[in-house]
Amino acid sequence: MNTSFTTSLDGCRIAYDVSGNGSPIVLLHGGGDTRQNWHDMGYVNRLKNNFKVITIDIRGNGESDKPTDAASYSTT
Repeated sequence: MNTSFTTSLDGCRIAYDVSGNGSPIVLLHGGGDTRQNWHDMGYVNRLKNNFKVITIDIRGNGESDKPTDAASYSTT
């Protein structure tokens, strides 16, 4: 898994990785998990031959930034 980073509009660094080729598919983990779970459970390996698999660590999880201000987790 090769980690890449992008920066959200509010400056939060978001970790992601890309595997495979084809039409893109995004695997987004639930709260408290990380994108590594998709790899560990075999989803990425099974999908990467037919899709460009993009896994993301949501803010506050995994290798993404973990802001301490609650407003950083708002959708508004």
